[in-house]
Amino acid sequence: MALSQIAPALSDLWLNDGLMMQCQQLLIPLQLLALQLMSLVLNLQEHWLPTVACPMDNIISTMPLLCTLYVSSFYLKLATLSHGFSDLKILDYCVIPQELEEFITILSNPSTLPALRKVTLILRVSYGDSESEDESSQGDVENFDTDMFKVLRALCLKRGIKI
Repeated sequence: MALSQIAPALSDLWLNDGLMMQCQQLLIPLQLLALQLMSLVLNLQEHWLPTVACPMDNIISTMPLLCTLYVSSFYLKLATLSHGFSDLKILDYCVIPQELEEFITILSNPSTLPALRKVTLILRVSYGDSESEDESSQGDVENFDTDMFKVLRALCLKRGIKI
């Protein structure tokens, strides 16, 4: 809550790696800033967080001025992108390979993300047990399916979205 009091006219919020916060600690400040944020970057290390996803869909989807969004599917479920976000122009989205097809399906609807001009999909690494110090906690790396990515590229070209 202090953030919204210190900077009541804040329009750009960037939360980067190294911030050791619980997801719940972000909820109230984001709710208080939701109506004024134009740019939101949640670039937080997921391996410091619980293994259960921490969706902030209800908050992020109510940001009417949002033009730039950098977020992981850990915080914003894919399905949430299918409604709202009418002014979103730039989307940097961290997804696991299995989510690529659903992202393409959502983007295939021309009324979804109508202002989108640039999308960057970032490969999200799924971490093992966050308590563990062994190699399983280093993350399992997969790649996007090449054919699905070609479909995405063609779709973006058709919609005038830079990828």
